[in-house]
Amino acid sequence: MKTNELLLAITRCPEVPKARADANHPCHGIVCSQQADAFQAPEPWRGHIDTAPILFVASNPSIGGKYQFPPLEWHDSKIVHHSQCNFDPNAGYVSVSSSGAQRVIGGDGKWVRYWSGVRKHAGDILGQKPKPGTDYALTEMVHCKSSGERGVSDALYHCTNKWMLSIMEISGAVVVVLLGKHAQNAATKIWKLDTAQKVHFDVHIAGRNRAVVLLPHTNSRGKRKIKDYVSHVQLERLRALLRDH
Repeated sequence: MKTNELLLAITRCPEVPKARADANHPCHGIVCSQQADAFQAPEPWRGHIDTAPILFVASNPSIGGKYQFPPLEWHDSKIVHHSQCNFDPNAGYVSVSSSGAQRVIGGDGKWVRYWSGVRKHAGDILGQKPKPGTDYALTEMVHCKSSGERGVSDALYHCTNKWMLSIMEISGAVVVVLLGKHAQNAATKIWKLDTAQKVHFDVHIAGRNRAVVLLPHTNSRGKRKIKDYVSHVQLERLRALLRDH
């Protein structure tokens, strides 16, 4: 499946109406955590996922303001542009304050803690100031939105099995960063990872070898810095992979 076709297929996931109608569907809880008449569509990814050398993978997107993700009535080309170009400087979706904290333009206009945390991680891995959306992209194991990860546990493996392989097939990432227990639990099954080991090299994912890094979610209250989980030798090896990308 081509990149834009996959993006739109996830945005208009056929499991959503099935889950809303069937209480036994694994996605029922997360879909019904939103009201049907104010439903925020599943979010495939943010950034140029086909070329970004780093891919951050978390549990699921949080419910956001009006412009956090476009409504389904938008034209396909506008939905694609919003997802692919979300962090591009001149696209008009986000701004960056003088401190580097990314803020949504329009809607609630609030500071997005997660985006700022990911930006910091990307800079630490690269060893230089990153370009959001270009040096890294964001996706999730579960694509429907909810507050406080509601419904993620039930939907995790159903959604992962449906979409994750296709996402990784189009991803250009040489370094994949798994944020939080839900993303790591799913990866343990699909990529056969040992969650006790925080850095894995030469993991065969969707036809190519990639490095995989396991970190706490950026909202975790514990240690969150790269240096707490990745050794200097491992970090230099990650940077070498990125330089050779």
